[in-house]
Amino acid sequence: MGYTDVLRVSTDPETVFGVDQVESWRDQPVLEGSYQPRWPHNHLPDMTAVARLHARNAPKLGSKFGAGFAAQYYLAGLSAGLGSAVAYSAPQTSFLQILRAAYGGVVGNSGSTVLGGGATVNTIPVQVGHGVRFQNGVAVMIGGVPATVLVVAGDSLTLDRDLPSAPANNTPVYNSVTVYPDEDGVGGDGNSLACRVLGYDASDQTIYRGCVPLLTAIRTEIDNLIVADVDMMAASWAQTTGETLAAPTIVDGGALPPVAGRIWLHAIGSSSPVGLECHRFAFTPGLALQATRNFGSATVPSVETVARFRQHRQDCRLELGLRVHARDDWDAWRDIYSSKPTLPIMLAFGNSPIAGGAGTGAVVISMPAAVFAAPPQRVEEDNEVGINLSFMAREDYATANLGDLPQAHQRIHLF
Repeated sequence: MGYTDVLRVSTDPETVFGVDQVESWRDQPVLEGSYQPRWPHNHLPDMTAVARLHARNAPKLGSKFGAGFAAQYYLAGLSAGLGSAVAYSAPQTSFLQILRAAYGGVVGNSGSTVLGGGATVNTIPVQVGHGVRFQNGVAVMIGGVPATVLVVAGDSLTLDRDLPSAPANNTPVYNSVTVYPDEDGVGGDGNSLACRVLGYDASDQTIYRGCVPLLTAIRTEIDNLIVADVDMMAASWAQTTGETLAAPTIVDGGALPPVAGRIWLHAIGSSSPVGLECHRFAFTPGLALQATRNFGSATVPSVETVARFRQHRQDCRLELGLRVHARDDWDAWRDIYSSKPTLPIMLAFGNSPIAGGAGTGAVVISMPAAVFAAPPQRVEEDNEVGINLSFMAREDYATANLGDLPQAHQRIHLF
């Protein structure tokens, strides 16, 4: 694909699955060397009997089933925090096009500020009429601390955890763009993508149609950027010409150095969170895709467009690496594991939005009802003792709010 430093990958939501539309490309910068295309065109032998011993029929070409590409991207927050006066405009960032297509569900709205002096550590009154900006299951950022909204009652928000202190009047309550699994939205009209890949040479251009991304992992280490591994599943592909390397259209806050990553979880028997520094994590969403050759209608554009994609279930896993500072750390995790708890977990990376909504935002991954997938493991790395923790996400059965978002077993929040 030419020189990787000028390779350009862009996406555009399709109005109708696999069909051309008015194109308004948003650039999706990939990591150098990560783009791995798949250009299948099924080879069908023609086995018709022939009269001569060594005669052979020319093979035929079938569908382009299995097309797509693998690539890696940096996961970034918003260029401006969703404060009280900052409008939400879907998809808000370029990469949210890929996240929405992978997960199926996305919500976002403006934030607010604390109203009056009646806020507590977990009950937040917002400005009159602003309660409709929030939903059960989204995350908010107050004083640099993320929390999930459990209940919206009028213009009052109930959080899933206690803040370090009750926020004062007019404290910003930043809203988030929240992505969550909604299997009905995956692969449907309006949520599939067209993907354009441009190389250095004018002839080195590919268009993929009917694309649904498979988000295979989000991972990082301390003092590194957050990397998202994506396998783009496509219904068809074609070589193309005439596309130009115009000025990029990129909307996001830039790649974030997650040097201050922390994992937040409820202390056993208390609503107060315990903050633990995490030096390494790997988040596997488990949003597997099943390809099907049945459109469900008679209007199949061509033999080359044969596959739709639907979600099917795999485990959502979170692997964490923690440093052990004392024997008490190991004993605490052993005791927590033995009690078989359900833990609401949040990982927060990057800087929280500053007053006024300017500056780089944060990335938060939440699992509201995680359970241990394996016992804590004691390890040694770089002459230090550490603990490896493995969690599996479950839907939040305890919530009284029904629906894909309130019960979602995993969510990604961008601030």
